[in-house]
Amino acid sequence: MRHKIAAFALILMFLVAGDDFVYEYEEEAHADTAFSFGLFYNSLSAYGSWVPISGYGYGWYPTQAGPGWQPYVDGQWVWSDQGWTWASAEPWGWATYHYGRWIYDPYYGWTWIPGTVWAPAYVSWYQ
Repeated sequence: MRHKIAAFALILMFLVAGDDFVYEYEEEAHADTAFSFGLFYNSLSAYGSWVPISGYGYGWYPTQAGPGWQPYVDGQWVWSDQGWTWASAEPWGWATYHYGRWIYDPYYGWTWIPGTVWAPAYVSWYQ
């Protein structure tokens, strides 16, 4: 129960903060896995749209998700060798929660900006 409360608090903090949220992570939490943009583009295109985002390059947003969709809701936090890891129930979650960052775009809504380095999650835990 305590972990569920902590996860809920983290998600709430993330959603309230919007694009002002400061993403921090520890370098040692990264695995030695990297992917190319082409893999993301091809794999995610079936689930959403790629759009140019000023200041970021291209971003992706899920078009099959309903209005009001938010990241870090459909899934759960699990403990792994890398620390707390987001286990998404969404078919695109393997990429969008472990490579890159989510930003909130006023036109498209939550938009994922790809990255090439894997991490268990690009969020921070605070006590």
